[in-house]
Amino acid sequence: SVFLVPAPVGEVAPKIGAANIQAAPKLGLNAAIRRRTSGRDSDDERVRTGGAEAVQGSDKNGDGQRDLGVGGARWQQLPVLRSNVLTDKARAVHPGDRLAVGRRLLLPAIRMKTVALGQSQLTASRLSYGCWRIATKGDAAGDYAAAKAAIFAAVDAGYTLFDHADIYCDGAAERVFGRILKENAGLRSKMTLATKGGIRFKNRPIGAPVRYDFSRAHLIAQCERSLKQLGVETVDLLHLHRPDYLMDAAEVAGVFTELRASGKVREFGVSNFSPSQFSLLQNALSFPLVVNQVEVSLMQLSALHDGTLDQCQEKKVTPLAWSPLGAGLLGSGGVDLLPGQCHYNPTAVLPVLDRIAKERGVGRELIALAWILKHPAKIVPIIGTTRPEQIKQLAAAADLELTREEWYHLVTAARGAEMP
Repeated sequence: SVFLVPAPVGEVAPKIGAANIQAAPKLGLNAAIRRRTSGRDSDDERVRTGGAEAVQGSDKNGDGQRDLGVGGARWQQLPVLRSNVLTDKARAVHPGDRLAVGRRLLLPAIRMKTVALGQSQLTASRLSYGCWRIATKGDAAGDYAAAKAAIFAAVDAGYTLFDHADIYCDGAAERVFGRILKENAGLRSKMTLATKGGIRFKNRPIGAPVRYDFSRAHLIAQCERSLKQLGVETVDLLHLHRPDYLMDAAEVAGVFTELRASGKVREFGVSNFSPSQFSLLQNALSFPLVVNQVEVSLMQLSALHDGTLDQCQEKKVTPLAWSPLGAGLLGSGGVDLLPGQCHYNPTAVLPVLDRIAKERGVGRELIALAWILKHPAKIVPIIGTTRPEQIKQLAAAADLELTREEWYHLVTAARGAEMP
């Protein structure tokens, strides 16, 4: 079994008897993780360190889950997908957080920093989880297992904004996500749920090209399809996926107003829109758009120069950043590069990332994400990996603050030249 026990800042107990203790980062409250190497736990075994106490309790509510008392608070078991895994992170713990007990990993539900989405009442974790790869195994059982592992890893790590599109995995991503929501009561309430529409595939119908479609008929049908696939009555956020050159702003505004009035969508945004395209649609609406999802990374700096991030600050719009690690090139290697990314070359950036990462004692991916998070527009990077441990590890970027000098070292490397 694994126990997590809060301890005072700066106090780390290396051992409790024969149990190993691992120190967590100093994020307001340190924690120690205990892993028993042998023996059997009793129902009321207590572990003490630094004056704090964890108690593995019994099911007193009759809800099929064991309750856990930590520091006088009542905590509840959270299903965890992978057993016997000890993470390298633990964060500040709060009463009411959910923990896993028994033979599973015991961790607090992490409280990641949040931001408001535009001028709306919606909030999002500082990093979002993107669902475009959660159903790529090719078989239903494999997709379900992979998606469940990724989603619960994200929830455990504190992600609250989950980003979809009707076309991701040809609809399978939304369908498997909807199945997981249905099987886990209360999970939906922990999320800000977003989806996108407006892209139509080639050869549907036969002979048709890839095209973008913001017609009323398509957007209404897409929204209904996403609601059905996700198994929900309302999505929190609906984006237009890529700009339709034939967009009639008044027609789209009418669709948004209709969907909002029906309760099917709470707020609206766009994706990959230029500032002028954003303004065209915003001027036709009686309520504000709340996000613009664009590509931002050290491999793609356009949003810094084309007015997108300036407009987001001016209009109080939240930018969401897709492909924040340059399709993986800023991490362990490129994955699923889109045609527009095939020319990316991280050669000049990686040494600077590695130097700063070494100085900070973290992985280069965290530095690349922290570079995005530093921008005053409050950009929310969208994390796309499906590996549970990486999902959790990347969450630590939310607590990294680069210096202005570090930020400019990185942008200078990305530009390939000193600032003018």
